[in-house]
Amino acid sequence: MIGGLDIDHFKRINDTYGHFVGNEVLNYFSTVFRKEIHEAFPDHGYVYRFGGEEFTIVVSNHSIEEVYALLQSIERQFSERPIVTKEGVKITISFSCSLTNHLNGELLDLTLKRADKMLYSVKNNGRGWIVTDHHSMPEENVAIN
Repeated sequence: MIGGLDIDHFKRINDTYGHFVGNEVLNYFSTVFRKEIHEAFPDHGYVYRFGGEEFTIVVSNHSIEEVYALLQSIERQFSERPIVTKEGVKITISFSCSLTNHLNGELLDLTLKRADKMLYSVKNNGRGWIVTDHHSMPEENVAIN
């Protein structure tokens, strides 16, 4: 399973508070996110920074439903506990995410491109959602906001 993830409206944080605060938010987010993924899926969950405020997650030997549930929990954590910067600024963040299965025989680049395309679909339709192409999930769980 591969996912694309993007911190919502991150440019606004940089533009409003400056790049030092933006970097602090990015570091906090990535530290918490990596910890949660690694604890939930030891030896099977990996988080990579893909650029700017975008990340890729790779989880093997676990279902999309398991990853989806964890991502919902992480999203709740961030919405309930704002980041408090060194300067005392409180910032609540959310993220958009796409999850897709790596198909047998498929080049990894194609899987990543599909996840990225799905992520941009989420970002263009309101952000703060987790979307998956896993067809066995109930319709009401396919995208949340």
